[in-house]
Amino acid sequence: MRAAAVKLLKSIRQSPQWTLVHVTEEHVRKGESLYFIRMDEVWSLTDCTNMEIARECRVVDVLSSASDFDQAGFQTLLRP
Repeated sequence: MRAAAVKLLKSIRQSPQWTLVHVTEEHVRKGESLYFIRMDEVWSLTDCTNMEIARECRVVDVLSSASDFDQAGFQTLLRP
C-alpha cells in the first residue's frame, strides 16, 4: 500500500487539477471554531480544519472515507 500511496502523492503534486493549500493561522482558528461549536460530533480538530479549508476553496468532493465529512455535507470519494 505504501508504494501505491507514494505513486498517488507524486501524481497529485504533478497534476494541474490539484491545488496544494498551506494551512494558515486563520485556517486553524476557523477549524477550532467549528470544533468548539460542534461538541455533539466526534470530529477531530484536523478534520474540522480541513472542512473549513474545503469550504473556503468551494470543494464538494473530498478524498476521504471519514463519515464526518459526509455529516458535514461533503461527498466522500473513498468508501470503506
